Amino acid sequence: MGRADGSPVPGHLPTGDHTKGTTFDVRPMRKDGQMLGVRWQDPAYDRELTQRLVDTFLNTGGVTRIIFNDPQIRGVIPYRGFDDHLHITVDPNYKR
Repeated sequence: MGRADGSPVPGHLPTGDHTKGTTFDVRPMRKDGQMLGVRWQDPAYDRELTQRLVDTFLNTGGVTRIIFNDPQIRGVIPYRGFDDHLHITVDPNYKR
């Protein structure tokens, strides 16, 4: 989610999301089930499972934003550099 000392995480958004403990990164799903990174343009990328993952996060009610670049995934916002992970922001005040 971030660094224990709250310092910026290199290669991430300049908003400091990772320094607040309200954002975490998740890899998109793969067709082969391997625990490896994948870009949404790669043949091993599983769009259907990634959509289910996004839907699951959004259905919790506590997720306020997901950044990811696959234009066919509903519920995400595109942003440069987010081809290989979902950048998920949660509401720290959310109570179920």
